[in-house]
Amino acid sequence: MGTAELPITSEYLPKWKTWEGLREVIQNALDEEIQNEHEAAVYFDEETSTVTVTNKGSTLDPRAFLFGHTTKAGDARTIGEYGEGLKLGVLALVREGYEVRIDVGSDVWTARFLNSRKYKAKILAFDIEKDVNPNNENVTVTVKGVSASEYFAAIKRFLRFYPAEVIKEGTSSFYGYVLTEAQFRGRIFVKGVWVQDYEGLEFGYDFGNSVELNRDRNLVSDFEISWTAAHVIEEVLKGDCSREFLVRIYNVLEKEESVEAQRLARSLSTESKAKLADLFRERHGEKAVPVRDRNGVEKAEFFGAQPVIVTPHMADTMDGLEGMEASRIAEQTGVEKEYQLLHLSADEEKKLRDACELVSEVVRVKIEDLRIVDFDSISTYGLYFGGEIFVARKVLQRPLWKVIQVVCHEAMHLVGADGTRTHFDSQAIVLCKIISSLWGEKLDEEEKGVLN
Repeated sequence: MGTAELPITSEYLPKWKTWEGLREVIQNALDEEIQNEHEAAVYFDEETSTVTVTNKGSTLDPRAFLFGHTTKAGDARTIGEYGEGLKLGVLALVREGYEVRIDVGSDVWTARFLNSRKYKAKILAFDIEKDVNPNNENVTVTVKGVSASEYFAAIKRFLRFYPAEVIKEGTSSFYGYVLTEAQFRGRIFVKGVWVQDYEGLEFGYDFGNSVELNRDRNLVSDFEISWTAAHVIEEVLKGDCSREFLVRIYNVLEKEESVEAQRLARSLSTESKAKLADLFRERHGEKAVPVRDRNGVEKAEFFGAQPVIVTPHMADTMDGLEGMEASRIAEQTGVEKEYQLLHLSADEEKKLRDACELVSEVVRVKIEDLRIVDFDSISTYGLYFGGEIFVARKVLQRPLWKVIQVVCHEAMHLVGADGTRTHFDSQAIVLCKIISSLWGEKLDEEEKGVLN
Protein backbone atom coordinates (compact mmCIF):
# COMPACT_ATOMS: atom_id res chain seq x y z
CA MET A 1 0.00 0.00 0.00
CA GLY A 2 1.23 3.46 -0.82
CA THR A 3 0.23 6.89 0.42
CA ALA A 4 -0.23 10.03 -1.67
CA GLU A 5 0.06 13.29 0.26
CA LEU A 6 -1.79 16.38 -0.98
CA PRO A 7 -0.41 19.73 0.13
CA ILE A 8 -3.77 20.87 1.50
CA THR A 9 -4.03 21.72 5.18
CA SER A 10 -7.01 20.22 7.02
CA GLU A 11 -8.18 23.73 7.96
CA TYR A 12 -8.45 24.98 4.40
CA LEU A 13 -11.90 26.39 3.48
CA PRO A 14 -13.26 26.15 7.05
CA LYS A 15 -16.81 27.15 6.01
CA TRP A 16 -17.18 24.16 3.72
CA LYS A 17 -19.37 21.49 5.32
CA THR A 18 -21.41 18.48 4.21
CA TRP A 19 -23.31 20.26 1.41
CA GLU A 20 -20.19 21.73 -0.16
CA GLY A 21 -18.42 18.38 -0.02
CA LEU A 22 -21.26 16.42 -1.62
CA ARG A 23 -21.82 19.22 -4.13
CA GLU A 24 -18.27 18.99 -5.44
CA VAL A 25 -18.25 15.20 -5.65
CA ILE A 26 -21.57 15.06 -7.55
CA GLN A 27 -20.72 18.08 -9.70
CA ASN A 28 -17.44 16.49 -10.73
CA ALA A 29 -19.28 13.35 -11.89
CA LEU A 30 -21.79 15.40 -13.89
CA ASP A 31 -18.96 17.28 -15.60
CA GLU A 32 -17.29 14.00 -16.52
CA GLU A 33 -20.55 12.87 -18.12
CA ILE A 34 -20.80 16.12 -20.10
CA GLN A 35 -17.21 16.09 -21.30
CA ASN A 36 -16.58 12.42 -21.96
CA GLU A 37 -20.07 10.87 -22.08
CA HIS A 38 -19.31 8.64 -19.10
CA GLU A 39 -22.76 8.28 -17.58
CA ALA A 40 -23.07 9.61 -14.02
CA ALA A 41 -25.22 7.87 -11.42
CA VAL A 42 -25.88 8.76 -7.79
CA TYR A 43 -27.25 6.25 -5.27
CA PHE A 44 -28.06 6.33 -1.56
CA ASP A 45 -28.19 3.29 0.72
CA GLU A 46 -30.18 4.29 3.79
CA GLU A 47 -29.24 1.11 5.69
CA THR A 48 -25.51 1.81 5.44
CA SER A 49 -25.84 5.65 5.26
CA THR A 50 -23.74 5.62 2.10
CA VAL A 51 -23.75 7.88 -0.95
CA THR A 52 -22.24 6.36 -4.09
CA VAL A 53 -21.35 8.51 -7.12
CA THR A 54 -20.25 6.60 -10.25
CA ASN A 55 -19.05 7.41 -13.75
CA LYS A 56 -19.35 4.30 -15.88
CA GLY A 57 -16.38 3.46 -18.08
CA SER A 58 -14.39 6.41 -16.76
CA THR A 59 -10.81 6.76 -15.54
CA LEU A 60 -9.24 9.22 -13.12
CA ASP A 61 -5.94 10.82 -13.96
CA PRO A 62 -3.81 11.09 -10.77
CA ARG A 63 -3.08 14.67 -11.86
CA ALA A 64 -6.67 15.48 -10.89
CA PHE A 65 -5.34 15.86 -7.35
CA LEU A 66 -2.78 18.47 -8.37
CA PHE A 67 -3.68 22.13 -7.91
CA GLY A 68 -3.67 23.94 -11.22
CA HIS A 69 -4.54 20.86 -13.28
CA THR A 70 -7.94 21.00 -14.93
CA THR A 71 -9.63 19.79 -18.09
CA LYS A 72 -12.59 22.19 -17.60
CA ALA A 73 -11.09 25.63 -18.13
CA GLY A 74 -12.88 27.35 -21.00
CA ASP A 75 -15.44 24.57 -21.40
CA ALA A 76 -18.77 26.38 -21.09
CA ARG A 77 -20.66 23.09 -20.81
CA THR A 78 -19.21 22.13 -17.46
CA ILE A 79 -20.38 23.22 -14.02
CA GLY A 80 -16.90 23.45 -12.56
CA GLU A 81 -14.00 25.43 -13.98
CA TYR A 82 -11.10 25.47 -11.58
CA GLY A 83 -10.38 21.73 -11.40
CA GLU A 84 -10.24 21.88 -7.61
CA GLY A 85 -13.72 20.59 -6.79
CA LEU A 86 -13.08 16.90 -6.17
CA LYS A 87 -10.05 17.30 -3.91
CA LEU A 88 -11.60 20.13 -1.92
CA GLY A 89 -14.93 18.31 -1.66
CA VAL A 90 -13.14 15.27 -0.25
CA LEU A 91 -11.27 17.55 2.16
CA ALA A 92 -14.53 19.00 3.52
CA LEU A 93 -16.16 15.57 3.89
CA VAL A 94 -13.21 14.02 5.72
CA ARG A 95 -13.06 17.00 8.05
CA GLU A 96 -16.79 16.53 8.81
CA GLY A 97 -16.09 12.93 9.83
CA TYR A 98 -17.26 11.00 6.75
CA GLU A 99 -15.42 8.04 5.29
CA VAL A 100 -14.46 8.78 1.68
CA ARG A 101 -13.21 6.18 -0.77
CA ILE A 102 -12.51 6.43 -4.49
CA ASP A 103 -12.44 3.33 -6.67
CA VAL A 104 -10.34 4.07 -9.76
CA GLY A 105 -10.38 1.06 -12.04
CA SER A 106 -8.78 -1.76 -10.06
CA ASP A 107 -7.29 0.57 -7.43
CA VAL A 108 -8.85 1.93 -4.23
CA TRP A 109 -7.99 5.36 -2.81
CA THR A 110 -9.04 5.98 0.81
CA ALA A 111 -8.93 9.56 2.10
CA ARG A 112 -7.66 10.57 5.55
CA PHE A 113 -5.72 13.27 7.34
CA LEU A 114 -2.14 12.69 8.39
CA ASN A 115 0.44 14.71 10.25
CA SER A 116 3.01 15.34 7.56
CA ARG A 117 6.64 15.49 8.62
CA LYS A 118 7.44 17.01 5.25
CA TYR A 119 4.96 19.91 5.60
CA LYS A 120 4.83 19.98 9.41
CA ALA A 121 1.03 20.18 9.28
CA LYS A 122 -2.08 18.01 9.17
CA ILE A 123 -2.87 17.51 5.49
CA LEU A 124 -5.15 15.49 3.22
CA ALA A 125 -3.76 12.16 2.02
CA PHE A 126 -4.89 9.01 0.20
CA ASP A 127 -3.94 5.46 1.06
CA ILE A 128 -3.71 3.62 -2.28
CA GLU A 129 -4.35 -0.08 -2.66
CA LYS A 130 -3.43 -1.56 -6.03
CA ASP A 131 -5.39 -4.20 -8.01
CA VAL A 132 -8.18 -4.63 -5.47
CA ASN A 133 -10.94 -4.89 -8.12
CA PRO A 134 -9.37 -6.16 -11.36
CA ASN A 135 -12.65 -6.12 -13.30
CA ASN A 136 -13.76 -2.62 -12.31
CA GLU A 137 -13.98 -0.18 -15.25
CA ASN A 138 -15.64 2.71 -13.45
CA VAL A 139 -14.71 5.60 -11.20
CA THR A 140 -16.78 5.55 -8.02
CA VAL A 141 -16.69 7.92 -5.04
CA THR A 142 -18.23 6.48 -1.87
CA VAL A 143 -19.12 8.67 1.10
CA LYS A 144 -20.13 6.78 4.23
CA GLY A 145 -21.93 8.22 7.26
CA VAL A 146 -24.38 10.50 5.41
CA SER A 147 -27.88 10.71 6.90
CA ALA A 148 -31.00 10.50 4.75
CA SER A 149 -31.87 14.14 5.47
CA GLU A 150 -28.38 15.30 4.42
CA TYR A 151 -28.52 13.29 1.22
CA PHE A 152 -31.99 14.40 0.12
CA ALA A 153 -31.23 18.04 0.99
CA ALA A 154 -28.19 17.84 -1.29
CA ILE A 155 -29.80 15.99 -4.17
CA LYS A 156 -32.67 18.52 -4.35
CA ARG A 157 -30.10 21.17 -5.15
CA PHE A 158 -29.29 19.57 -8.50
CA LEU A 159 -31.81 20.13 -11.30
CA ARG A 160 -30.46 17.02 -13.00
CA PHE A 161 -32.37 14.85 -10.53
CA TYR A 162 -35.82 16.38 -11.11
CA PRO A 163 -38.20 14.98 -13.74
CA ALA A 164 -37.50 16.62 -17.10
CA GLU A 165 -41.06 17.87 -17.55
CA VAL A 166 -40.85 19.82 -14.28
CA ILE A 167 -38.02 22.06 -15.16
CA LYS A 168 -37.48 24.87 -17.61
CA GLU A 169 -38.81 27.48 -19.98
CA GLY A 170 -36.31 29.12 -22.28
CA THR A 171 -33.87 28.41 -25.06
CA SER A 172 -30.65 30.22 -24.19
CA SER A 173 -27.82 28.36 -22.50
CA PHE A 174 -26.02 31.69 -22.25
CA TYR A 175 -28.57 33.53 -20.12
CA GLY A 176 -30.28 30.43 -18.71
CA TYR A 177 -33.82 29.29 -18.01
CA VAL A 178 -36.91 30.19 -15.99
CA LEU A 179 -38.09 27.68 -13.40
CA THR A 180 -41.84 28.26 -13.33
CA GLU A 181 -43.05 25.80 -10.69
CA ALA A 182 -43.85 27.04 -7.18
CA GLN A 183 -41.25 24.77 -5.56
CA PHE A 184 -38.48 26.75 -7.30
CA ARG A 185 -39.73 30.24 -6.50
CA GLY A 186 -36.84 32.44 -5.37
CA ARG A 187 -34.26 29.70 -5.96
CA ILE A 188 -31.15 30.55 -7.97
CA PHE A 189 -29.26 27.79 -9.75
CA VAL A 190 -26.26 28.18 -12.02
CA LYS A 191 -25.74 25.48 -14.64
CA GLY A 192 -28.13 23.24 -12.76
CA VAL A 193 -26.61 23.58 -9.27
CA TRP A 194 -28.25 25.56 -6.46
CA VAL A 195 -26.40 28.71 -5.43
CA GLN A 196 -28.74 30.67 -3.17
CA ASP A 197 -32.33 31.58 -2.33
CA TYR A 198 -33.41 35.15 -3.04
CA GLU A 199 -36.50 36.96 -1.78
CA GLY A 200 -38.73 38.98 -4.07
CA LEU A 201 -38.59 36.73 -7.13
CA GLU A 202 -41.70 35.44 -8.88
CA PHE A 203 -39.80 32.52 -10.42
CA GLY A 204 -36.72 30.42 -9.90
CA TYR A 205 -33.83 30.57 -12.36
CA ASP A 206 -31.11 28.37 -13.72
CA PHE A 207 -28.57 30.89 -14.95
CA GLY A 208 -26.13 29.91 -17.67
CA ASN A 209 -22.78 31.09 -18.97
CA SER A 210 -23.56 34.79 -18.48
CA VAL A 211 -23.00 34.37 -14.72
CA GLU A 212 -19.54 33.72 -13.34
CA LEU A 213 -19.14 32.28 -9.86
CA ASN A 214 -16.15 32.13 -7.58
CA ARG A 215 -14.71 28.82 -6.42
CA ASP A 216 -17.21 28.68 -3.55
CA ARG A 217 -20.10 28.94 -6.05
CA ASN A 218 -21.93 31.65 -4.13
CA LEU A 219 -22.70 35.35 -3.92
CA VAL A 220 -24.50 36.24 -7.13
CA SER A 221 -24.93 40.03 -6.85
CA ASP A 222 -28.31 41.76 -6.64
CA PHE A 223 -27.64 43.51 -9.94
CA GLU A 224 -26.61 40.28 -11.66
CA ILE A 225 -29.76 38.49 -10.50
CA SER A 226 -32.19 41.17 -11.71
CA TRP A 227 -30.27 41.82 -14.94
CA THR A 228 -29.93 38.16 -15.90
CA ALA A 229 -33.50 37.30 -14.87
CA ALA A 230 -34.81 40.05 -17.18
CA HIS A 231 -32.81 38.71 -20.10
CA VAL A 232 -33.96 35.14 -19.44
CA ILE A 233 -37.59 36.34 -19.42
CA GLU A 234 -37.04 38.15 -22.72
CA GLU A 235 -35.72 34.93 -24.27
CA VAL A 236 -38.92 33.14 -23.24
CA LEU A 237 -41.33 35.92 -24.24
CA LYS A 238 -39.93 36.41 -27.71
CA GLY A 239 -40.38 32.70 -28.37
CA ASP A 240 -43.60 30.74 -28.43
CA CYS A 241 -44.35 31.26 -24.74
CA SER A 242 -47.52 30.02 -23.06
CA ARG A 243 -50.33 32.41 -22.19
CA GLU A 244 -49.91 31.41 -18.55
CA PHE A 245 -46.31 32.61 -18.59
CA LEU A 246 -47.27 35.88 -20.32
CA VAL A 247 -49.93 36.55 -17.66
CA ARG A 248 -47.44 35.89 -14.89
CA ILE A 249 -44.96 38.38 -16.37
CA TYR A 250 -47.77 40.93 -16.70
CA ASN A 251 -48.61 40.39 -13.02
CA VAL A 252 -44.94 40.86 -12.10
CA LEU A 253 -44.99 44.29 -13.76
CA GLU A 254 -48.06 45.22 -11.73
CA LYS A 255 -46.18 44.73 -8.45
CA GLU A 256 -44.58 47.73 -6.76
CA GLU A 257 -41.78 45.53 -5.38
CA SER A 258 -40.41 42.99 -7.83
CA VAL A 259 -36.84 41.95 -8.50
CA GLU A 260 -37.57 40.86 -12.05
CA ALA A 261 -39.53 44.01 -12.93
CA GLN A 262 -36.66 46.33 -12.02
CA ARG A 263 -34.97 45.82 -15.38
CA LEU A 264 -37.67 44.38 -17.61
CA ALA A 265 -38.52 47.72 -19.22
CA ARG A 266 -34.91 48.06 -20.40
CA SER A 267 -34.47 44.42 -21.40
CA LEU A 268 -37.64 43.53 -23.28
CA SER A 269 -37.83 43.84 -27.05
CA THR A 270 -40.62 45.75 -28.76
CA GLU A 271 -42.04 42.40 -29.83
CA SER A 272 -42.28 41.18 -26.23
CA LYS A 273 -43.72 44.48 -25.01
CA ALA A 274 -46.39 44.28 -27.70
CA LYS A 275 -47.56 40.94 -26.32
CA LEU A 276 -47.95 42.56 -22.89
CA ALA A 277 -49.75 45.54 -24.45
CA ASP A 278 -52.27 43.19 -26.06
CA LEU A 279 -52.96 41.71 -22.64
CA PHE A 280 -53.35 45.22 -21.18
CA ARG A 281 -56.01 46.10 -23.77
CA GLU A 282 -57.70 42.76 -23.27
CA ARG A 283 -58.07 43.49 -19.56
CA HIS A 284 -58.97 47.17 -19.73
CA GLY A 285 -60.49 47.79 -23.16
CA GLU A 286 -59.36 49.06 -26.55
CA LYS A 287 -59.42 52.71 -25.46
CA ALA A 288 -57.38 52.09 -22.32
CA VAL A 289 -53.95 53.67 -21.94
CA PRO A 290 -51.46 53.26 -19.06
CA VAL A 291 -50.73 56.39 -17.02
CA ARG A 292 -48.50 57.07 -14.03
CA ASP A 293 -50.51 59.58 -12.00
CA ARG A 294 -53.43 62.02 -11.90
CA ASN A 295 -51.76 64.28 -14.45
CA GLY A 296 -51.69 61.35 -16.82
CA VAL A 297 -55.34 60.70 -16.09
CA GLU A 298 -56.34 64.22 -17.08
CA LYS A 299 -54.26 64.13 -20.25
CA ALA A 300 -55.75 60.79 -21.29
CA GLU A 301 -59.29 61.98 -20.62
CA PHE A 302 -58.76 65.01 -22.86
CA PHE A 303 -58.02 62.62 -25.67
CA GLY A 304 -61.04 60.51 -24.90
CA ALA A 305 -58.94 57.62 -23.68
CA GLN A 306 -59.64 55.43 -20.65
CA PRO A 307 -56.73 56.05 -18.26
CA VAL A 308 -55.46 53.18 -16.10
CA ILE A 309 -52.98 54.11 -13.37
CA VAL A 310 -50.20 51.51 -13.40
CA THR A 311 -46.98 50.86 -11.52
CA PRO A 312 -43.79 52.61 -12.66
CA HIS A 313 -42.54 49.21 -13.91
CA MET A 314 -45.57 48.81 -16.18
CA ALA A 315 -45.47 52.44 -17.29
CA ASP A 316 -41.78 52.18 -18.23
CA THR A 317 -42.46 48.99 -20.17
CA MET A 318 -45.34 50.51 -22.15
CA ASP A 319 -43.71 53.92 -22.61
CA GLY A 320 -43.45 54.86 -26.28
CA LEU A 321 -45.00 51.59 -27.43
CA GLU A 322 -47.15 52.01 -30.53
CA GLY A 323 -50.83 51.92 -29.65
CA MET A 324 -50.33 52.81 -25.98
CA GLU A 325 -50.43 56.61 -26.39
CA ALA A 326 -53.54 58.59 -25.52
CA SER A 327 -53.31 60.45 -28.84
CA ARG A 328 -54.12 57.16 -30.59
CA ILE A 329 -57.60 57.37 -29.11
CA ALA A 330 -58.09 60.93 -30.38
CA GLU A 331 -57.54 59.73 -33.93
CA GLN A 332 -60.29 57.18 -33.42
CA THR A 333 -62.73 59.54 -31.72
CA GLY A 334 -65.78 60.40 -33.80
CA VAL A 335 -68.47 63.09 -33.68
CA GLU A 336 -72.05 61.97 -33.31
CA LYS A 337 -73.70 65.39 -33.44
CA GLU A 338 -72.66 69.00 -34.00
CA TYR A 339 -74.32 72.18 -32.67
CA GLN A 340 -74.46 75.78 -33.87
CA LEU A 341 -74.21 78.72 -31.44
CA LEU A 342 -77.92 79.33 -31.77
CA HIS A 343 -78.52 75.87 -30.28
CA LEU A 344 -76.79 76.86 -27.03
CA SER A 345 -78.53 78.27 -23.98
CA ALA A 346 -77.60 81.77 -22.83
CA ASP A 347 -75.64 80.32 -19.89
CA GLU A 348 -73.73 77.90 -22.13
CA GLU A 349 -72.81 80.62 -24.60
CA LYS A 350 -71.69 83.00 -21.84
CA LYS A 351 -69.33 80.40 -20.32
CA LEU A 352 -67.85 79.68 -23.72
CA ARG A 353 -67.35 83.39 -24.53
CA ASP A 354 -65.73 84.05 -21.14
CA ALA A 355 -63.37 81.11 -21.64
CA CYS A 356 -62.40 82.28 -25.14
CA GLU A 357 -61.76 85.83 -23.88
CA LEU A 358 -59.40 84.62 -21.15
CA VAL A 359 -57.53 82.21 -23.39
CA SER A 360 -57.17 84.88 -26.08
CA GLU A 361 -54.77 86.70 -23.74
CA VAL A 362 -52.21 84.18 -25.07
CA VAL A 363 -53.68 82.60 -28.22
CA ARG A 364 -56.52 84.28 -30.04
CA VAL A 365 -59.57 82.03 -29.99
CA LYS A 366 -62.93 83.15 -31.37
CA ILE A 367 -66.10 81.47 -30.20
CA GLU A 368 -67.31 81.32 -33.79
CA ASP A 369 -64.36 79.10 -34.70
CA LEU A 370 -65.10 76.47 -32.05
CA ARG A 371 -67.00 73.33 -32.98
CA ILE A 372 -69.49 72.27 -30.30
CA VAL A 373 -70.22 68.56 -30.57
CA ASP A 374 -71.28 65.33 -28.94
CA PHE A 375 -68.40 62.84 -29.16
CA ASP A 376 -68.97 59.14 -29.54
CA SER A 377 -66.75 58.68 -26.48
CA ILE A 378 -68.36 59.64 -23.17
CA SER A 379 -64.95 60.39 -21.64
CA THR A 380 -63.88 62.93 -24.28
CA TYR A 381 -64.27 66.61 -23.29
CA GLY A 382 -62.24 68.31 -25.99
CA LEU A 383 -60.12 67.61 -29.02
CA TYR A 384 -57.68 69.47 -31.25
CA PHE A 385 -57.65 67.82 -34.65
CA GLY A 386 -56.97 68.99 -38.18
CA GLY A 387 -56.26 72.54 -36.97
CA GLU A 388 -59.71 72.84 -35.35
CA ILE A 389 -60.85 72.88 -31.72
CA PHE A 390 -63.74 70.61 -30.73
CA VAL A 391 -65.53 71.05 -27.38
CA ALA A 392 -68.07 68.61 -26.01
CA ARG A 393 -71.38 70.33 -25.31
CA LYS A 394 -71.66 68.44 -22.01
CA VAL A 395 -68.68 70.50 -20.77
CA LEU A 396 -70.84 73.62 -21.00
CA GLN A 397 -73.09 72.13 -18.33
CA ARG A 398 -70.10 72.17 -15.93
CA PRO A 399 -68.78 75.15 -13.91
CA LEU A 400 -66.89 77.90 -15.71
CA TRP A 401 -63.47 76.64 -14.53
CA LYS A 402 -64.01 73.35 -16.36
CA VAL A 403 -64.96 75.14 -19.59
CA ILE A 404 -61.83 77.31 -19.27
CA GLN A 405 -59.71 74.22 -18.65
CA VAL A 406 -60.92 72.44 -21.78
CA VAL A 407 -60.76 75.47 -24.07
CA CYS A 408 -57.34 76.43 -22.72
CA HIS A 409 -55.87 72.94 -23.14
CA GLU A 410 -57.11 72.51 -26.69
CA ALA A 411 -56.30 76.09 -27.76
CA MET A 412 -52.70 75.72 -26.60
CA HIS A 413 -52.23 73.02 -29.24
CA LEU A 414 -52.06 75.96 -31.64
CA VAL A 415 -48.62 76.71 -30.15
CA GLY A 416 -47.41 73.27 -29.07
CA ALA A 417 -48.30 69.59 -29.00
CA ASP A 418 -49.20 67.68 -25.85
CA GLY A 419 -46.23 67.18 -23.58
CA THR A 420 -44.10 69.95 -25.13
CA ARG A 421 -42.62 72.79 -23.11
CA THR A 422 -44.51 75.35 -25.20
CA HIS A 423 -47.86 73.72 -24.51
CA PHE A 424 -47.27 73.60 -20.75
CA ASP A 425 -45.88 77.15 -20.61
CA SER A 426 -48.81 78.57 -22.56
CA GLN A 427 -51.29 77.10 -20.11
CA ALA A 428 -49.26 78.49 -17.22
CA ILE A 429 -49.28 81.95 -18.79
CA VAL A 430 -53.08 81.91 -19.09
CA LEU A 431 -53.29 80.95 -15.42
CA CYS A 432 -50.97 83.79 -14.42
CA LYS A 433 -53.00 86.33 -16.38
CA ILE A 434 -56.28 85.13 -14.92
CA ILE A 435 -54.87 85.43 -11.39
CA SER A 436 -53.53 88.90 -12.16
CA SER A 437 -56.92 89.96 -13.49
CA LEU A 438 -58.69 88.70 -10.39
CA TRP A 439 -56.28 90.63 -8.19
CA GLY A 440 -57.08 93.75 -10.18
CA GLU A 441 -53.40 94.42 -10.81
CA LYS A 442 -51.98 95.39 -14.15
CA LEU A 443 -48.76 93.82 -15.36
CA ASP A 444 -45.81 96.14 -15.87
CA GLU A 445 -43.96 96.19 -19.17
CA GLU A 446 -41.18 93.84 -17.95
CA GLU A 447 -43.69 91.24 -16.77
CA LYS A 448 -45.56 91.42 -20.05
CA GLY A 449 -42.32 90.73 -21.84
CA VAL A 450 -41.69 87.61 -19.76
CA LEU A 451 -45.20 86.27 -20.32
CA ASN A 452 -45.26 87.02 -24.01
